[in-house]
Amino acid sequence: MKYLEVPPLSSLCAKINQNTESGIRLNCRIEVYSCKMSAVQKKLSRKLREDYLKDSDDAFVTMTDSSREKMDDPEVCKVYGYLISTLNASYSDYDFSSLRPDQFRSIQSVDSAMSDINRHLCEIPEVSQNSVVCDSDSGIDVLASLWKEIDKAITLRDTLVYTYISDLSEDPLSEGNMWSFNYFFYNKESKKMLFIACSSKSTFHPSESFSTFPVLSQEATD
Repeated sequence: MKYLEVPPLSSLCAKINQNTESGIRLNCRIEVYSCKMSAVQKKLSRKLREDYLKDSDDAFVTMTDSSREKMDDPEVCKVYGYLISTLNASYSDYDFSSLRPDQFRSIQSVDSAMSDINRHLCEIPEVSQNSVVCDSDSGIDVLASLWKEIDKAITLRDTLVYTYISDLSEDPLSEGNMWSFNYFFYNKESKKMLFIACSSKSTFHPSESFSTFPVLSQEATD
């Protein structure tokens, strides 16, 4: 996976993180990667297949609502390898290589992911005060600009969308998040992955470290 610099997205992400609301700390990231597997990532995909087939009774996972994709399909393993490699690249202080395929969920549609992201971002003053989606009268529309740049970077209509489901029992750094979301937009044709994640935490939480671990928002699991 190779990180691709997209200055407009970096600028918008920085604007979102400039939260002025008292007692709230935000950590938002929007990153684009090229999906070219290294030898290490190819090994990871093979290991995913071997481990999942060994441990699973039925040897498949649901990738979409309409079909079941077997884990012995190299393309399916490759997608999971991309998802895990993206997390490893984005959160370099963590090692996600031991994640199971069932810790990722396929999202039904791009619109569903966009709706959840908009709903959360509208809680941020810098966004809600400058977005028509959030019923603002401002002439500046942060969310419209965000989705325009994301579409330019990844071509949303051609993407498959996934989210990572954190195992809270093994993720102590997730404690204290008021809300969070994470989504992967994967474009097979352009071989790109766009990762967007954001978490909100109270500055009054007793934990000294601010979690940047991408935990699935509860609403997205409903």
